[in-house]
Formats: sequence, structure tokens, C-alpha cells
Amino acid sequence: MASNYMSQKVKPSHVNVLTGKARELGIAAPTEGDMKQMRATGKIALADMMGDAAILKAMKTNEDDTVTAYERAARHEGCGPGVEGLFHEDPSG
Repeated sequence: MASNYMSQKVKPSHVNVLTGKARELGIAAPTEGDMKQMRATGKIALADMMGDAAILKAMKTNEDDTVTAYERAARHEGCGPGVEGLFHEDPSG
């Protein structure tokens, strides 16, 4: 479920552009989720045991985290042309 969640959450074009940018900078782009993703999907799984309201709250906090990450990335000094515009689009598609 974790890798499926991420593939549905972020536009493939975002992943492709960011992977290309990482390659240009000599950085190995991640090929799978990290602890932050595990936490996000774990929140949803735990909330599932508590009902719909808890699931919606967990999803909202995950979305807030994504928006915050995109906003920080857009302001980052290393964010250059060809990437900056991605952070002003809706990452959920």
C-alpha cells in the first residue's frame, strides 16, 4: 500500500522532473518511500481502525505536510528553473 499511495499522490511528471534535477546535481533520487511516507500511510492505517472521521483527519494532516514541503521547496535557494513551477501546482493531480 505504501508505494501505491505515493504513486497516486504525486504526479508522475513531478517525479520525472525532480528525478532529472537530482541527476543533474549528482544526487541519487529515491526509488521507494522513506520513514516519512511510512508514517503518513501508518496514520491512515491506524485511523482506519477508528472510523471515517479519523481517516479524514489523518488524510488532512498528510495533505498539510505535502503542501508545507512543496512551499519550502519553492523557497529553497537551490530550486532552479524547470523545477520551481512544479511547487506551485497542485501535487495531487
